[in-house]
Amino acid sequence: SNVLRFGIDITTTLLYIKLIKKKRNTVTAQQILQILNSQGLSIYRISCKTGISQSTLSNWSAGRTKPNKLTLNILKKYAKSRDVDCA
Repeated sequence: SNVLRFGIDITTTLLYIKLIKKKRNTVTAQQILQILNSQGLSIYRISCKTGISQSTLSNWSAGRTKPNKLTLNILKKYAKSRDVDCA
């Protein structure tokens, strides 16, 4: 099975390790969204929880645009509430 002891799949675990290895200041919105998506969260749900528009989140996810510091911090705060360590 691809699910580890605590119910986290291998893909999520590998993405989480990738984030940990990166320097604290280099975690991108694209990486955070990738992890949240691997937890089964849709762009729609993340948008509802953060107040960031779906189109903005989709652009970040695709790497077309990058967030400013304020919106990145909103996304990081939400990710932390989902137990994603993105410092």
